Amino acid sequence: MFYIFTTLGAAMGILIFFLLALWIEKWNFRRLTIKVIAILSLLTAMSVVLTNFISYSFPFFGGAIILALGDWIIFLTGMTFGPLSGVIVGICTDLTGTMINLSGQFHLGFMMIKVLLGFSGSLVFLFRKNNFIYLKVLLIYSICYTLTSLVLNPIWLYAIGWGNAVFVHFVAKLIKLPFGIAVYPLIAFLSFTVIVKIIKDWSENEVWCFRRGKINFFGKIMLKRKLSLKKGEVKMNKLKIKNLVDHFELEVISGKEHLDNVIEVYGLNRAGLELAGYVEKDVQKRRVVLFSNKENNYIHGFTEAEREKKYLEMLKDKIPAVIITEKFDDNILVKTTNKLGIPLLKVSGQTTSEFTQQILGFYDDYFAPSEEFHGSLVNIYGKGVMIMGKSGIGKSEITIELVKKNHLFVGDDRIVAIRKSSKIYGKSHEILNNLVEVRGIGIVDIAQTNGYQVILDETEIELVIDLIKFGENGVDDTDRLGNEYDTKNILGVKIPHIRIPVSSGRNIANIIETAVAQLKIKESGNWVSPTKIIANRIEKTNQND
Repeated sequence: MFYIFTTLGAAMGILIFFLLALWIEKWNFRRLTIKVIAILSLLTAMSVVLTNFISYSFPFFGGAIILALGDWIIFLTGMTFGPLSGVIVGICTDLTGTMINLSGQFHLGFMMIKVLLGFSGSLVFLFRKNNFIYLKVLLIYSICYTLTSLVLNPIWLYAIGWGNAVFVHFVAKLIKLPFGIAVYPLIAFLSFTVIVKIIKDWSENEVWCFRRGKINFFGKIMLKRKLSLKKGEVKMNKLKIKNLVDHFELEVISGKEHLDNVIEVYGLNRAGLELAGYVEKDVQKRRVVLFSNKENNYIHGFTEAEREKKYLEMLKDKIPAVIITEKFDDNILVKTTNKLGIPLLKVSGQTTSEFTQQILGFYDDYFAPSEEFHGSLVNIYGKGVMIMGKSGIGKSEITIELVKKNHLFVGDDRIVAIRKSSKIYGKSHEILNNLVEVRGIGIVDIAQTNGYQVILDETEIELVIDLIKFGENGVDDTDRLGNEYDTKNILGVKIPHIRIPVSSGRNIANIIETAVAQLKIKESGNWVSPTKIIANRIEKTNQND
C-alpha cells in the first residue's frame, strides 16, 4: 500500500514539475529545435554512462557509499537549456538507466529526483541576473542534493522494501553529503563555462541562459530594452567591437585578443579636444575614438614623447577601441594601444564623414529599443499592418490570403518591433524569416511558394488590427461608426488600432484592405466623417419635406 501511495505521489510530482516547466516556457515546445534535441540526447547518454558504468562503491556500510557522477549533468542541462529541457533529460535518463540496469527495482520516485534536479538547474538563471553564478549554483544544488539524499531517497528505498537497511543508507548519505556539496556544484559550474563557449553563437531562443529580460511569476517574458539618458550619454545594450569589425570589414592592426570589448555608450568620439589636453573626469564608460587626417596633422606637431603622453592620458580610461582612417599614420599610437590593451582598427575606402554617418546609423539600428509581439506583419498599399489576436483565430491564413492579393509579407508569429526616432518599425524574428505556420499544412516558406518579390525585410508599423471572436463577451462593443481610431502604445508610440470581429462568412482580408484604404484617406486630408455625411443627408431630407 505504501508503494502505491508513494508511486502516485511521485507521479504527481513529475507531472507538476513538467507543467511548471511548460508554464515558464510559455507552453512552447518550439525552443526544442533539432540542434537542441541532439545536445539533450548527448547529455542524457553521458549521464547514463557516468551513473551506471563509471561509478565507484566504497567498501563501507555495505557498499552504500557510492560515487556516481551522472546527476550533475541533469542539473547542467536545466541550467543551460531551461526547465523543460532539464525535466525531459531527467525523465529520459531514469528510463534509460532502468532499461540498462534490469536487476534494480523501479520506482517513479527516483525519476522524480532526476526531474527535480533538471528543473532546479534552470532556477540559476530564472531572473537573468548574470552575477554570482557559482554561488547560485552552489546554493540551489546544495538544497536540492540535501533534499533528495536525506529525505526523498530514504522514502523511495523504504517503499521498494529496503526495510531497516534504509537507516544504514541514510547514515552513508549523511557521510557523503559534504563531499557531494563541495564537488558536484563545482563540476556543474566548470562544465557550464565550457559548454557556454561552445554554443556562444546559438540564438537566445535556443539557450536558456542567453535569453534577455526576466521571467515574472505570471509566466510572461518581459523583453523591454531600456533606453536611459544620463549626463548627455545614452546607455544602451552591449555591442562588441568584433561586431563593428565584421560589419564594416575593418582591418585589425593590433589588439585582436581584445575584440570582445563592449561598446556601452552611443556615439563616436573625435579626438580633437582630448589631444589638446581636455579629458573629461569621472566618466566610467567612454565612446569609441576616431582619429582622422585633422588629428594626424595636429599630433605630428609634437615630439614622440609628447605624443605618447597625450595618447596615454586620453586612452587610459576604458576606451573600447580606437579607429583610424587611411590618412592617419603614427606608430606611437600603435605602441600605446598595445600597451593599454585597446584594439586598433583601420577603415579603408571611405571618407571620415561617410564612415561617421554609417557607424552612427549602425548604432541607431543596433541600440534601438525593441519588443516582441505575437502576430503577423504585412505591408498593404504601402502601409505596415500588424495583425494580432488569440492563437487559432486565423492570423496566418489571413496573411497568406493578403499575400496572394500581391501585398508584401514581412513576418508571422513573432514580430520584432523596433523604435527609431518617433516611428515603430517591424520585422520578422530571424529564426522565422519568410516562414508561416498554417494549421493542417505545417510550415510554409512564402519565398518559395510566392516568390521573393512578395518579401519585405522591414516596414513601418502604421496600423494594428486586433482580430476578436464575434460576440465572445456576449456584447458587440466594436466601433460601428469609425469616426476615431483607438490607439495601441508600442514602445511609447501610439499606433492606430482597430478591432475586427471574426465570424464565418466575413472576408477578413477584404475588410483589412478597406481599413487600410480608409486610413490612407484620413491621412490625405480628404476624409469626411460618416456621421457628418449622415447628418447632412438627414438635413437635406428634412428640407425637402
